Amino acid sequence: MNDDTLSRLVDAYNQIGPNARAALVEIAERMARGRQIYNEDFDNDRNWRAEAKEELLDGCVYLAIETVKGAGK
Repeated sequence: MNDDTLSRLVDAYNQIGPNARAALVEIAERMARGRQIYNEDFDNDRNWRAEAKEELLDGCVYLAIETVKGAGK
């Protein structure tokens, strides 16, 4: 990360509230875990849009299942 990128990140971090900061940290930690597991920096030719679509649809399925399971309680 160059100095300008770090400066921009710190500036943005300082302008948001504590809940948004916590969300930003969660995202950064998840990206760091992905880097450790897959050893990549998003500069490959994967179809990120298709993968995001699949992940979002999976999330919808999980929420629907939890909603149905919770309705019986």
